[in-house]
Amino acid sequence: MRMDKGVLFFLLTATLAAGDPALPPPGWIQAKAALVKPDTCNCIKDLTEVGLGAGMWFTPRWAAELDYLQGTLKSQRTTARSDEKLVMGSLLFGLNPDGRMWFPYLRAGLGGAEIGSPYSLGPVTRTRLAFLGGVGVQGALGDHVITSLEVRATTIETQVSRTEKAAILGLGVRWGERAPVAAQAPFPAPAPAPVPAPEPAPKPAPAAPPPVVAPPAPAPAPVVIPPPPEPVPPPKPPTRIVLDDATLHFANSKAELTPKGEAAIRQVAESLKAYAGTYTLVVTGHTSSVGSRAFNMVLSRKRAEAVAAILVKAGLPAGRVRSLGLGPDQPLAENGTPEGQARNRRVEIEVKATGVEVRHSVVK
Repeated sequence: MRMDKGVLFFLLTATLAAGDPALPPPGWIQAKAALVKPDTCNCIKDLTEVGLGAGMWFTPRWAAELDYLQGTLKSQRTTARSDEKLVMGSLLFGLNPDGRMWFPYLRAGLGGAEIGSPYSLGPVTRTRLAFLGGVGVQGALGDHVITSLEVRATTIETQVSRTEKAAILGLGVRWGERAPVAAQAPFPAPAPAPVPAPEPAPKPAPAAPPPVVAPPAPAPAPVVIPPPPEPVPPPKPPTRIVLDDATLHFANSKAELTPKGEAAIRQVAESLKAYAGTYTLVVTGHTSSVGSRAFNMVLSRKRAEAVAAILVKAGLPAGRVRSLGLGPDQPLAENGTPEGQARNRRVEIEVKATGVEVRHSVVK
């Protein structure tokens, strides 16, 4: 089954380079319109077909779809005509599982073709086995809108095999979030440098002995030297800073901070820069249990990385900042209510200082 090389090259090169912030949907249903070119040896005119398709991504690489197309076969030389209905089940192999907005794929499938007389090569309507292969691209146009463009070749096994080449355009609705590729564990943070022991405070000078005087003069009162003031310790950093979903202003299922969320992170960085001691920061992202666990693990890691990047940009040493995504594994509240889910969508900044007593602080 040969396909047009120009269309194939355009789909593979243009879609492999595409990307924008929206994760691919696992489920969809869409209306389809196809421009079909049958084999010229059968003397059938080019025709259009319409139908529906429904499918789902089971992994970032594999999906399945069931589609239905129907049209009317017409002869180029006579008035002969008959209906053709195709019901096909296919497997889709994703070529770019890390894509954001456009998802190229390869298709292979089989099904049945119901063909009326005379193109059934008999006096009655018959159902024949059909095979198909193709290449296409699927696009997410919004939270609930999907489109697709595909070229495919379908071989229908009658007494004489016939191949149809088709260009298919689809438009429909999508739902859910597809599970992304599992993320790698981050590198461990370097061990903090030891804090030098503070120098001991100087001892107060001993009191001078009273002078010896002859009686009856009274002895003078001893001179007492007050001890030196205690050294002022450096400001103590908070142990853990919790930034909730409302403070961060992340968009739904995304990891880009709004200007208000970035300003809140910079305010935290300014408070940490006032501490002159040695410390490290562990930025952890957390989500609710809504959605798949694999998707939440990647989303929490990307949000933690976004917060860590703002902290470094605000002036904190990059070597002291580490980010980690924990997904839904450490909830603060029950996920059965919207309020509990909102508390669980957060980013925590854990301050690990050496040799000092730290306190807890919560930033809302």
